[in-house]
Amino acid sequence: MRPPVYHAALPRPGSPRAAAEAACAAAIDGALATHPMSAVLDWRRDGAAARDGDLFFDRSHYRHPLARRVAEDIAAAIVRLRPPKE
Repeated sequence: MRPPVYHAALPRPGSPRAAAEAACAAAIDGALATHPMSAVLDWRRDGAAARDGDLFFDRSHYRHPLARRVAEDIAAAIVRLRPPKE
């Protein structure tokens, strides 16, 4: 799970930090690709939620409405990973 951050906390595209974060994400994705009972949830990206200041206390701590959306995403991933009942 890559947690959400306020858009101002994201690295600038093309910066060394952006390259480092991309390499880290790729390493995690690669490692988890070998495990069928895993999922990657990436909320650490720019978008409407990351640009809504009402969803954050500061650049890295998000409020309950966004936490609920993240929790719902986690729950949905768990359900998708669960083997079907016979």
